[in-house]
Formats: sequence, C-alpha cells, structure tokens
Amino acid sequence: MKLKKRCGKPFIIKSGVRYKVIKTRQFTFLDQMNYCAPGTSLDKFVRAYDIKENKGFFPYEWFDSYDKPNYIVEDLTINDFYLSLKN
Repeated sequence: MKLKKRCGKPFIIKSGVRYKVIKTRQFTFLDQMNYCAPGTSLDKFVRAYDIKENKGFFPYEWFDSYDKPNYIVEDLTINDFYLSLKN
C-alpha cells in the first residue's frame, strides 16, 4: 500500500471491506456514510443542512499518479471526469 510507504504507519479503522477512518500526520479521512442513516447520499446530507456548497466530483480514473495534484485544475476537461463503470 503506497500510503504506508509515504506516511509510515497511518491510523486505520476498517470494517469488512470498508475503511471508516484513515489518519496520517497530514490528513484525516472519515467516511461520511458511517455518520448518516442508511441510504443517505452525500448530496442529500449536504442539502439537509442548507449548505451553499454542492457535492463535488472527483476524476478517479484520471488521478492515476502522485504527480497529478501538481496539475492546474483549469486544465481538466469534462472527459477527465468520465468513469468507465458508470459510463
């Protein structure tokens, strides 16, 4: 796992195949699905609190290298957000 190579020993809580928490010195990732009622999506969760921000979209298949965060966001196109699993 590349995270272990980069960050030493991260704090991880895993339940089955799902990661509940991944924490390193630089960031903490909490899976929001552990804090919502079953069937709640992130979009519904955000709207329930009348937050002006929208759920974002992440280019998972484009993000295949640790060098990619150095790219300028404005250079991404709609095709970079395509997911082959969802067409």
